[in-house]
Amino acid sequence: VDVPWNRTIADVQGTLFGRDASATCVLDVGFGHGDSLVGMALRRPDACFLGVEMHRPGVGAALLRADAEAVDNVRIARVDAVALLDKHLPPIPQFDECCFFFPDPWFKDKDAGRRILRPSTLDLLAARLRPGGKLRVATDVDAYAAH
Repeated sequence: VDVPWNRTIADVQGTLFGRDASATCVLDVGFGHGDSLVGMALRRPDACFLGVEMHRPGVGAALLRADAEAVDNVRIARVDAVALLDKHLPPIPQFDECCFFFPDPWFKDKDAGRRILRPSTLDLLAARLRPGGKLRVATDVDAYAAH
């Protein structure tokens, strides 16, 4: 997905997937090499999956994996997730789930503000999750879980 600096995506399901706005839509932030993203898409072919990742090799690996598995319900954006939420997705409920699997913990105290899961990001997400939407978070770092 090409996300120019001035583009707003008002209807993820329709604009990116050509599906009805009622289709289940999942935002996967920081998907790494795409193993979980493509795996979820294979298990749920009726859902739309928007993966967001900044790491170019991870994006490439995910694209290759999605192509190899012939999934057609995945779109990938190489963009900062906070910028995507703040600048490119209007504050309307579009997502049924948002996944953060093993986000960078930024161990040093001085870097804690760089953690993706912080109050300002959660506020952006809350405005874009549908009623009853789920936030799925997995970490293996106790300090991050406490954060």
